[in-house]
Amino acid sequence: MHIKVKQFSLRNIVFSILLIVMLLLSCLAGTLLISTNQNRNLVNQYVSETVELYVSQFQKEMDVMRVELINILESNEATNELPDYFNSESSQVFPILKKISEQLRIQAIWHDSVYGYYEYIGTSNALITSTGTKFSKSVKTSTERFLMVYLSANMTRRQNSLYHEFVKIEDQMYLLTWYMKGQKIAGNLIPLQRIFEDLENCTKGYTILPYIYDTDNEDNIFPQNVSEEEIRDFEQGTVKQTNIYCYAISGLGDLCIYVVPGNGVLQVANRWEVILIIMLVICILVCVVVVLIYIRHILFPLQSFVNSLDELDTDTYLHDNSSNNLLELESANEQFRNLVRKIQALKITIYEKELNEKQIELEFAQEQIRPHFFLNCISLIHGIADNKGETDIVTITSILSDYIRYIYKGSQVLRPLSEEIAHVENYISIQRFRYGEDYFQFDCMVDDGLGDIEIPVLLLQTLVENSFSHGLTPERKGEISLFITKEKHNDAECLYICVSDNGKGFSSEVLEKIENNGEIYYNDRRHVGLQNIKKRLNLIYGEQAEFHLSNMDENFGAISEVWITLKDK
Repeated sequence: MHIKVKQFSLRNIVFSILLIVMLLLSCLAGTLLISTNQNRNLVNQYVSETVELYVSQFQKEMDVMRVELINILESNEATNELPDYFNSESSQVFPILKKISEQLRIQAIWHDSVYGYYEYIGTSNALITSTGTKFSKSVKTSTERFLMVYLSANMTRRQNSLYHEFVKIEDQMYLLTWYMKGQKIAGNLIPLQRIFEDLENCTKGYTILPYIYDTDNEDNIFPQNVSEEEIRDFEQGTVKQTNIYCYAISGLGDLCIYVVPGNGVLQVANRWEVILIIMLVICILVCVVVVLIYIRHILFPLQSFVNSLDELDTDTYLHDNSSNNLLELESANEQFRNLVRKIQALKITIYEKELNEKQIELEFAQEQIRPHFFLNCISLIHGIADNKGETDIVTITSILSDYIRYIYKGSQVLRPLSEEIAHVENYISIQRFRYGEDYFQFDCMVDDGLGDIEIPVLLLQTLVENSFSHGLTPERKGEISLFITKEKHNDAECLYICVSDNGKGFSSEVLEKIENNGEIYYNDRRHVGLQNIKKRLNLIYGEQAEFHLSNMDENFGAISEVWITLKDK
C-alpha cells in the first residue's frame, strides 16, 4: 500500500508540474500579446512627438528668418545706402555690395538648411547673393537666372509683405520666401529635400514617407527620391489614417509623414514577439506530448520495477528474467539483482570473519597463560641471583621481565610514544648485556611534548631491531640513531620518526621488494618485520601515513623513515 501511494504521488507531481508550466507559458504569451499592442502605441507616440518637435523647431526657425528678411530692407545700413540705380560699371557702390554679400553669407551659414540668402534690386535688375552681385548679363547658374526672372515678374505685387512660394528649379522643389519693399526684395531659398532628409534622420529606425500638402494648389509635394509609381500607389491606395501625421506650418500648408507599416525597430520587435508566442504555444504542445511519453514509457515501467521489489527477499526476484521494455531501467534492475547477490555473499563473509575473530580472541587468551610461566621463572632466577649478590643477573632479569610484560600487555593497536621509547630502551639494555658496551652506540633524540602521541605498538622496536640485526658489522663500531620530531610533510602536520645506522645499507633487491610488497629472505629465512610495518600503517592510517626506506651512501648506512599525520584534537 505504501508503494502505491508513492506511485500515485509521483503521477500527481508530474501533472502538477505540467499544469504550472502551461500556466506560466500561457501567462507569458498573454503578456507578450499585451506588450505587442503597447509597443505599437509607443511607435505611434514616438513618431508623432518626434515630428511635432521638428515642426515646432522648423516653425521657430522660419519666424526668425522672416524677421531677418524684414530687417534687411528696413534697418540694414548697407542696403539703405544703395542708390536706386547702379550697374556693373558703378564702382562707387562696389564696397556696399561686397558688404551686403558678406552679410548674406553669414546669415546662410547661421541657417544651415537655407540654400542661400539674396537681395534683388528691381530698378537695376541686380541680384546680390553670398557669392557676389549678378546682373542680367553676368548670371551663370540656372538658380540665379530663375530668381531674376521670377522676382522681376512679381515686382508689381503688394508692398511691405512676406511671400512664400513652392517653386521647381531643374526638377528640384524649393521653398521661396521673400519680403518686398519698393523696388527691393530680400529673400531666401530652402531646398525641400533638405527638410525631408531632416525628418527621415530624426525618425531613424522607421521607414517614413514625408511630404508637404500645398493648401493653395491642393497638391502633395514628395521627396525627390520617390518614384512616380510610389506616389501613385500612395495616392490611390488604401492608407490607414493612423499612420499619417500632419502638422500645419503657417503660410506654407501642412507638413505630413506617412509611417510605412511593418518597418522600424519596434515593428521588428513586435514580429519577434509574435514568433515567440508561436514558439510558446509549440512548447506547450511539446510539454503535453512529453508527459504522455513519460507516463507510457517511464512511469508504467517504473511501477512494474517497484512492484518487483516486493519479492526482494525471495529467490524469485534473483532469477526473474522478465523485461519492462525500458533499456536503462532494465539495466538498473539487473545491477540491483547483482547488488543483492553481493550483499548476500558479504553477509556470509562477515559472518565467517566474526567466527575467525572469536577464534583469534580465544587463541590470544590461551597465549596470555603462557607468559605467566616464563615471568614466574624469571622472577625465580631474579630472587636466587639477588640472594647470592649477582647484580648483573638481577639487572638483566628485571629488564627482561619488563620487556616480556610490555609485549604481552593487552591487545591495543596503538600505545603512547613514551611507552614505546621505554620499551626500546629495555631492548637496547638487553643487547648491551649480550654484546658489551663497546660493540655499538645508540642515540635517542625525541622532542619535548610528544610522549602522549599514540603510535602502532612495537613500531619503534621493529625499526631499531632491524638496524641492529642487519646494520651492524664486526668491521666497525655500530651506530644507531632514533630521531622523533614534528614537521610539515605534504602540507600536513606530521609525527616524523627516523631510524638510521652506519651499516651496509639496504640492498637494491630489498628496496624493490618493499616497494612492490614482495617477500624478503636473508640466509634462506623469510623476514616480515618491515613488510608488517608497511601493512599495519596502511591498515591503521591509510593515506595519512607514509613509510620510506633509503641509503645514505652506497654500502654505508640505512635510513628508515615514517610520517604519521597528526589529527586535530
